[in-house]
Amino acid sequence: MNLGRLASLSRRPGPPWPRRPTAAQTATRGLRRFGGRVEATKRWLDSIVIGEKLCPFAAAVREEQKLRVLASEAKDAEMLAKEVATEAAILVEGLNGQEGAPETTLLVVDPQLSCCSTWQSFVQLSWTLQERAIHGQGFAELLQIVLFHPAAVHSVYAEGPPDAADFTIRSPFPTIHLLREADVMRAARRAQVATCQALAGSTDHILWWVPRGERIGACQGSELLTI
Repeated sequence: MNLGRLASLSRRPGPPWPRRPTAAQTATRGLRRFGGRVEATKRWLDSIVIGEKLCPFAAAVREEQKLRVLASEAKDAEMLAKEVATEAAILVEGLNGQEGAPETTLLVVDPQLSCCSTWQSFVQLSWTLQERAIHGQGFAELLQIVLFHPAAVHSVYAEGPPDAADFTIRSPFPTIHLLREADVMRAARRAQVATCQALAGSTDHILWWVPRGERIGACQGSELLTI
């Protein structure tokens, strides 16, 4: 044992090993990592989805605080499937009379996960999520899963020329949207026929921001690019 070395270390003003982060530091780091995704998604929801009237049902849910937005902490597909199953069960609790339960959920996924890094891999993952989190819990008649992704296209195989309509399913981060079937049907019955036809048959009203998709990227904000 080198006693001289130990003595030298003991005279240093601080410990010779990395300090453990405090609880406050850990919480701040978690907010920076996960909260950034949540805030970016809320900006996208307010400025694009609701602001451009891409979904006739989103504003009412947002105003009534029936929407649950959270960042996934999953490190792999297995953990993500468990998170989706948990969120699915929470939505069904509301159908069973649980007060305060949300009507719909946006689970914002880490884009660095290999299972979500591309649109094609995300779609393939959704088949597993549907089987395990929805059908596996007996929720097939109760819930739906809808996907959003920075590179989403209506054609799974990305065939054909660029389509302006693709921007209606693009988001700042890979996002899993869980909806209750009863709410979707109720909202659909209330929707104006003209609005539904406009959304299905025309995307002219969004062409002005399509060329670079800058508004979706702007939702992230320069301070939120590190997730």
